[in-house]
Order: sequence, then C-alpha cells, then structure tokens
Amino acid sequence: MVYSKTKYVIVFFFIFFSGYSQNILSVDEAIKIGIENNYGIKIAEKNKQISQNNHQFSNAGFYPNVNANFAQNYRTEATHQEFIDANRPSTDNPEAKSNSFSSSVSVVWTIFNGLKMFYTYNRLGKMEENAVLEKNNTVQNTIAQILISYYNIVTQFERIRILKETLVISEKRLEIAKNKYEIGRSAKEDFLSAQVDYNSDKSSLLTQENILFSLKADLNSILVRETNTDFIVLPQIDIDSQLVINTFIDNYSNNLNILIAKKQMQIAHIQWMEARADRYPTINVTSGYIFNIDRSQVGIFALTQRNGYNYGVTASVPIFNGRVVERRIQNARIQKEINEYRIKDLETSFQLDIQSIFNTYKTGLELLKLEKQNVSVALENEKNVLERYILGNTTFVVLRQAQVAALQAENRLFTAKFNTKLAEIELLRLSGKLISTYPNN
Repeated sequence: MVYSKTKYVIVFFFIFFSGYSQNILSVDEAIKIGIENNYGIKIAEKNKQISQNNHQFSNAGFYPNVNANFAQNYRTEATHQEFIDANRPSTDNPEAKSNSFSSSVSVVWTIFNGLKMFYTYNRLGKMEENAVLEKNNTVQNTIAQILISYYNIVTQFERIRILKETLVISEKRLEIAKNKYEIGRSAKEDFLSAQVDYNSDKSSLLTQENILFSLKADLNSILVRETNTDFIVLPQIDIDSQLVINTFIDNYSNNLNILIAKKQMQIAHIQWMEARADRYPTINVTSGYIFNIDRSQVGIFALTQRNGYNYGVTASVPIFNGRVVERRIQNARIQKEINEYRIKDLETSFQLDIQSIFNTYKTGLELLKLEKQNVSVALENEKNVLERYILGNTTFVVLRQAQVAALQAENRLFTAKFNTKLAEIELLRLSGKLISTYPNN
C-alpha cells in the first residue's frame, strides 16, 4: 500500500497509546544493543587488546634477559684418599659430607641478529593494525545483520497489516453472503465460497504472524537478549535513492576484507624478512656476577668461597641445520604470493559485486515506482468492486479477484522495498561505509 507520512504518524500514535511505547525498537537502538552485547564483537575487542599487549619492544627481543640463579646441594659419599707423599697416611671416611651453595646473576643481551628484532616489532605493529580492522569488520557485519533482520520484520509487519485489512473485507463479504443466503437471495455455494476464502485469509494471517514471531526471536538472538522479548518496530523503510555507482567503485580500497588481506600480505612480507634474518650471525653481550661456597669433610680444603664478575661477547654463526631456514624462507615467500592472489581475487569480486548489486538497487527503485502505481490502482479497484458487491452489482468471484490482486500488488511493493534496502545495505558494507552511516554504536 502507498503510505503517506501522515499514515505513519497515525500508526505510531496507535502503537503509543496502545501501551506498547516501552517496547518500540528503533533501528539505531537495535544497532546500539547489538554492538554492546554481540559476542563476536567482544571476542574481536579482546583479540585487539591482545595484539596491543603484544606490540612491545620486549616481545621483539630488544631488551636484555636478566636471570638470578640459586642452588644449594648436599652430598654424602664414602671416600678413600691416598696422597703422593708416602709419609702422609691414607684416609677413609664412610660418610663424608659436603655441601655447596651458589648464586649468580646473568645478563644476555642480543645486539645483532640480522635485524630480526626490528622486523618482529614491525610485524607485531601490523598485527595490531590487523586486529583493529578485524574488529571493524565484525562490527560492520553485525550492523548489516541487524539491519537485514530489522527490515525483514518491518516487511512482515506490513504484510500482517494488509492481511488483516483483507480479512476485514472477507469478513464483510461472508456476512453479506450469509444474509443473502438466509433470505434466499443467493445460492448456498456463494456463502460456502465466502466461508472458504475467509478461512483461507485467516490461515494466511496466522502463518504470517508465526513468521513474524520467529523473525523477532532471530533478531533478539542477534542482539543477545531473551528470544521471547517482545517489541514493536517502526513501520518504515527509508531508502536513499541518490546513490551513484562510481562512489562505490572508487572506494574499493575501503573494503574491509581487502584492507585485511593487504595487511596480512604486509605481515607475510615481514615474516619472510624475519626468516631471512636467520641466515645471519647472532651476537650477544653477556655479563654476570657469581657467588659460590663449597664445604667438605674430605680433601685439602674444608671451605672454598668464590665470587666475582664475568663479561664477554658471544657469536653464533649458522652453518647447517638441515636447510630448515631455507624452507622457512620458501614457505614465507609462498605465503606472500598467496596473499597477493587473495587481494587480486577480492578486488575482482568487489568490482563484480558492486556492479551486480547496484543493478539490483537501480532495478528496485524502478520497481518501487511501478508497484506504487499498481497498488494505488489495485486498492481503488478493490474499493469499487466491494461497493458494487454490497449493492449486488457484481459477483463474489470478481470481488475475490480484486482482493487477491490488491494483496499481491502490496506484497510486491513490500518485496521491492526490502530488496532495494538490502542492496543499499550491501553497497555500504562493500565500500566500508556502513559504520560511518550508522555511527551510533
């Protein structure tokens, strides 16, 4: 049916004064609830936090490793000692006890490893940026899911409304047919036919109400709240009829899937550089402080104590490790190529999807104009036929045909509205504009 703004206002006030105002769910409110509650978004946020925590110089190996070590050992041994000096008698101790205590602080600082630490830090930064993109993509897809579900409910709500209007006409026709039959002015088949059509319309209404109930449960599930939470949607689908295809084609670089693929290619390139760094020597600066005490009941010394500093430089030069490094380099290079192909595939699909969906959008706008005219004509015809039927100037067959034609015309209009809105949502999603279009989240 063609609705004016006045009619929407009337519907709104009807809802308000019917006591359902507290259950009205707007699009913006649905998005806000979904963004706050959706588990996928919460998981993406936690992954982003992990990436932020990992993006540290310490994780890349810039800082030295400092360790404190402590050890206390006890020994009991049967010992026999003979001295070179024959004048010194040999000694035997079946339970010679000794103990030692050692402590040390060691420092190892890698000062060169083929620049791998710099590559690693850069990779961790790219992974943090990728986590942000992943979260934005999850938010955007959630918004699209909410919008599709919401407007599907709006569409079904409107279908229920026109089915109720159709049922009113069928009930009127049934009443007229019954009265005519009872006074003998029409055959019983007219009355039975009216009864069948009335029951059929009532069955369609019950079926549609069940569909609406299921769709509401689905939206509640997306919003992560009780599935039986009742609510009323605002019966309106606003469509932007001024979209231009070049605006979307030129924004392919804002497509979040493409941005994520490019970021992953950057990560793969850095991983390749990290793998290459393993070909180079590793140079470490070492230092430490040692304190040892040894006590023994046998031997020359009963107590030995040592403490002091040590420092130095170590270098490790890779010579052969079964070509492990070479295989890592090859695999990293292959992963780079895979990501390059993925980007090209996404860009190609993007162009095709934009063209196809924009054609659906433009066709939908044309259908809207046509179906609005059809609805206007069909409703006018239904009204005229009903008046003639009441006066007895036409048959129930003609009235039923007019009813069905009006119902089909309005359903086609609702379908055109919904499909056009879906195309608009998808165009915004593909071009990365959906979050900015619905910023209240």
